This record gives sequence, structure tokens and C-alpha cells, in this order.
Amino acid sequence: MGFYVNPPADAFKAILRSKTYIDKSGLIAYMNQVLETSRMLTCFSRPRRFGKSFAAKMLATYYSRGADSRELFEDLEISNHRFGDYWTKTETYESLKTYIDMNYDGLKDAIVDLLGEKRCRIDTGTFQNDMTSLSGKDDIFTLLVHLGYLAYDMETEEVFIPNEEVRNEFIRAIRKATLYKSIVI
Repeated sequence: MGFYVNPPADAFKAILRSKTYIDKSGLIAYMNQVLETSRMLTCFSRPRRFGKSFAAKMLATYYSRGADSRELFEDLEISNHRFGDYWTKTETYESLKTYIDMNYDGLKDAIVDLLGEKRCRIDTGTFQNDMTSLSGKDDIFTLLVHLGYLAYDMETEEVFIPNEEVRNEFIRAIRKATLYKSIVI
């Protein structure tokens, strides 16, 4: 049986241990740029034996919600890129920023817990699969799972921050919310 959605990181871990691996994690930065654009359907065509399978496994591991892959990418080229270019320039971020700023349903407090490497149990069943019917923290976290900003453990029904890049963007969002609140008060 194969994994088609959110595969574990095992295949990419094995590739990293091989002496023949050439870092192509710069592809991740490119993919982050084209996500949610008309260029999001991307084909990487290369000659035979040129690392297409390695690249596909790397991308699958990076975007998978099935594994915490942060450590696998720490020493690769992508660790020098900022995830924020994608995260903070999306309409979704701007919409959710409002909820974070006002600590809607304890959202900001829960994000602070996630930043402390805690997990947060959520009920994904209330999510209506749109951005207009968000009725609480669980819906917002479920949306963030759908968008890939949070990982979801199906066994424990908990969310967690999947990697350091996303963690840093949440830290920036919390800092901005705190700064805005202190200026307004």
C-alpha cells in the first residue's frame, strides 16, 4: 500500500544519507513563489538519472503534513530562504491576522503554546471548508492545516507547527499583534 497524501519522511531521510545526494532544495523556494498563481502546475523535466525522483521525494517531504521534517532541511539550501515571502503575502494570512490580533477564541494564546512546541487538540468537524464561516479557534487551525501552515496528527487530533520556517512566521505574526495592541492601548 502506498502513501499518496502526506507521506512520511522516510524516503527522503534515506536519500539524505546517501553520498550521491545533491541539494536541490532551492526548488522549494521556487514552488513557494508559484503556489496559488497561474503557474502552480509545474513540470520538472530532466534527463534520465538526473534526480527527478529525489526532487519529488524532497518536495513531498517538505510539504507533507505526515511528518515533522524540520530537522531534515536545516542544513540544506532552503534553510537560507525565508518562508515569509509566501506566508505573509497571501490573502489568507491577512484574513487570519485579524483573528490573531484580537486573540479570537484564544487563538493567539494557542499559537504561543504551539510555538513552545506544544500541540493543540482541535475538532476538525466544525470546519465548513471556507473562509467566511470561521466560528472559532478550531476552524482557524483546521484552515491552517488545509493550507499547510500547521500539521495535523490524526491519531491524537492535535495540530503542531511543522517546521522552523513556519514557526518563525508565527513568531512574527504574534510580535506584530502584540506591537499593534500596545500602540492602540
